[in-house]
Amino acid sequence: MTIETAFVLLALEVLLVALFGIRRYGTPLNPLTFHVLYETALTTLLSGIVAYKLLPVAPYSAGDMVKTVAVSGLYLLSFTAPFWLRGRLPARAFAACMQVVRLHSVEQASRFRLSKFALLLACAVLCFAGLAILGGGGMLWLTDTRTAYLKFRSGAGFFWLLTIWFTTTAFIYYLWARRPTGLRLAWVTSCFTVLAYLTGSKIVILCIFVTTLTYYEFLVRHIPTVKVALAGSAAVAGFFALLVFQSSMTLVNLFSYFEHFDVTTRFLARFNEFGYYWGAGWLSELWFYVPRVLYPDKPLEYGALLVPARLYPGAYEQGYAPGFLVWSLSYLDFGWVGVMVAGLLRGIFSRAVYEYYLSHRYNLFAFVFMMQFCLWWVLAFATFPITVLWSIAVAVLFRLVLTSRPHASLGVTRDATPVAG
Repeated sequence: MTIETAFVLLALEVLLVALFGIRRYGTPLNPLTFHVLYETALTTLLSGIVAYKLLPVAPYSAGDMVKTVAVSGLYLLSFTAPFWLRGRLPARAFAACMQVVRLHSVEQASRFRLSKFALLLACAVLCFAGLAILGGGGMLWLTDTRTAYLKFRSGAGFFWLLTIWFTTTAFIYYLWARRPTGLRLAWVTSCFTVLAYLTGSKIVILCIFVTTLTYYEFLVRHIPTVKVALAGSAAVAGFFALLVFQSSMTLVNLFSYFEHFDVTTRFLARFNEFGYYWGAGWLSELWFYVPRVLYPDKPLEYGALLVPARLYPGAYEQGYAPGFLVWSLSYLDFGWVGVMVAGLLRGIFSRAVYEYYLSHRYNLFAFVFMMQFCLWWVLAFATFPITVLWSIAVAVLFRLVLTSRPHASLGVTRDATPVAG
């Protein structure tokens, strides 16, 4: 099979899955359509075309590129398979889990409390200050956020993550409790976009946009598919504009940013140097939970980063983090079987979370899980256990109220004390 034919077949699969998702759920903002357009059309097909243009000077063959396309197609097919089935068993299973951790109530965050909103923002500011001080970037986090992001996160990564988590949580809380529309929605989105810009990450900036669009679709008014497509195109254009602004790229070399296909094809072409890790790659993800300040010898590269670590030794330490396709770690551990199983499990989980949210649209935490695992990270890089723990902590905050009760016998008022409602 030629590489051109492989690209055409994958593009056809992308189109069919995207349309299937829209027909099944009535909106492009579903895990099938969103996944296939972002992770396959953009980071696989587009970056594959870029790699194809550079094939004469690439350290791999057209056959290696065909293999990358084939594995990508297998992963997409496996991810889509759970959505072919009917029934609500996955959503019911997830509903039971939400009840166990007490995140099932639609009453949480239904009323806006300025004190809680201010507390979330204050925590974001404190974590940002800790990032600037412990990371060593200082005022660079205000004057040159991209350079600070690339060079001054090591040793203070949790402060960077906490800054994002507190910021996006405050944003979602405001949306949920105040239900802004029109100019007020545009204003609050603009304010939080500025806050997201200070993190130096384009993913976080786009998170605010995707969150606003999804909130409007499900809680304000249905957005026609054409308008969602136009908004998505505008987001992609804005992404390119941000690349030029932050990285001083020229329009000629702009598409070289999409290297995911190239890096993964290099990985497959040199796979004999890696060998199967038999699960060790996945287990190394547990380093994520170890703060570097507590264990300075924590490796810089673990989990999926083991792939570019061998291809580009020392690159991550110098601030260069090559992109690669989402199934790379699964292939590193168990080959194409690992890719297929990973796609199936992700598809089952995504369907469960998304369909649970559709029947619990006014549950803030259902929205957080749906965004996190079906559309776009609202808690950047947070794993499922961390997302659960974070949501429980925020739910406790939302349930805390100040009460002032008259003393039964003396007729006086007690001091205001926080109690769980």
